[in-house]
Amino acid sequence: MPNKNFTVYQLYFEGPLHIGDVRPDDYGNSEQFIRSDTMMAALTAMLGKRGMLSFDFNGLLPFQISSLFPFTTGEGGMPVYFFPKLMKRLPLTLEQPGLAKKMKKLKWLDKVYFEAQLGDIPLSGFGKNGDSDLQGDFCTAHPLGKDGFIQPQISQRVTIPRDRTFEADPTPFYMERLMFQENSGLYFLADGEDLSQIDAALDLLQYEGLGTDRSVGNGAFRYDKSTLSLRVPEGAKYSTNLSLFCPESAGQLSEMLADKASYDFLKRGGWITTEGFQSYRKKAIYMFTEGSVFNGSTTHAGRKAIDVTPNATFIGLPHKIWRNGHSIFLPVKM
Repeated sequence: MPNKNFTVYQLYFEGPLHIGDVRPDDYGNSEQFIRSDTMMAALTAMLGKRGMLSFDFNGLLPFQISSLFPFTTGEGGMPVYFFPKLMKRLPLTLEQPGLAKKMKKLKWLDKVYFEAQLGDIPLSGFGKNGDSDLQGDFCTAHPLGKDGFIQPQISQRVTIPRDRTFEADPTPFYMERLMFQENSGLYFLADGEDLSQIDAALDLLQYEGLGTDRSVGNGAFRYDKSTLSLRVPEGAKYSTNLSLFCPESAGQLSEMLADKASYDFLKRGGWITTEGFQSYRKKAIYMFTEGSVFNGSTTHAGRKAIDVTPNATFIGLPHKIWRNGHSIFLPVKM
């Protein structure tokens, strides 16, 4: 199996992190990872603040990124990267009864298991002790401990309505925040013509932060940069997306959904973050989730610039709002 090389950015969060899920007003639940379109929007905003993009920016950037997935640090200080479990069966020979229920909980595979699923490489069960590698949502030989390396915390807050045109009493609510163990966090893969723009954006974004409550320090991080090599199968007739994916045309979609395609999708929307316009929502769009399996072999595909500017042009927004649906793809054997 040949290798596919990527630049990898590791984000170590300095404090709590809340990642909004598909329900924009539900703070009681946090996503466990950051989607690629959210990160691309954050990088774009930072490039704009640094004067590297203008208001008439057309949404196109010279690089692609994956979504941000969890990682921790293993023996010898080596990172343990996790990838989304693909929407195809794991190539397992199961001799232990009762593992099917545990496997249903799996969301994340370490590099060894992920490469096996990509290449359909047979595996004889999990771990030396039968199911020791099945650790909640994660599948890895690295011991994650009883509580894992991501701990959710619930705190009570008070909300003030975004629309200040009418009087309303503050409403209490609960917020779930994620705390990462030391030497753990989220990472993303990057590919493209000019990755120096990512560095320039992250140099500012690490202090601005990601997620909710950035004004009080939540979501701030430091980052490292290294390389990652993945073994991928040759001659594969299928591929999987590591980023949210929006097809470029109905024709492309029809071809990719043929034969044994297996996929899921979700609605992406949210609030505009430009100062003075935070009470307006972006247009919503549906995109295919990470780990979907499509017919055909490709390395990159999807719309790089989706205009989600609200229809209410009278609000006077000085620029368009773009969402990125371009994805990094890896080959998959079935």
